[in-house]
Amino acid sequence: MLTGYMPNIMRSAREVNEGMGQWVLSIFLRYAQINNIDLNSKEITFFGYTFKENCNDIRNTKVLDLILAMKSLNIKLSLWDPLLEKSYIKGLESKGIKVHYEQPADVDFAFICVYHDEIMNYLETYNGPRFDYKNILSK
Repeated sequence: MLTGYMPNIMRSAREVNEGMGQWVLSIFLRYAQINNIDLNSKEITFFGYTFKENCNDIRNTKVLDLILAMKSLNIKLSLWDPLLEKSYIKGLESKGIKVHYEQPADVDFAFICVYHDEIMNYLETYNGPRFDYKNILSK
């Protein structure tokens, strides 16, 4: 039987999952440097927060870890997720995170995390710089 092996697999999977925010941050910082993006003069707007597309479930999302890691580097940022429940938004705001209740009017830099239909519709007309969290390996 597999007795003794499963906990190691589960522990390893948890370690990978817990380190995802820092891993994505390191890829993003390298991307910004290569593309001469001045993170001191731009506000990064995160698009999507929930765990998956077109769903308001926030369990297991790692976007908060990523946002907090960026905040610790004094990167200006905001968040828009049209499916995020208002009660949860208040908790994010209490952590000092600027949250857009409506579609943002001016976006300096789009950091795409979740492909909600409403976000994808917005991005069809957005012509500014962007970083795609889901296609990170193509960067």
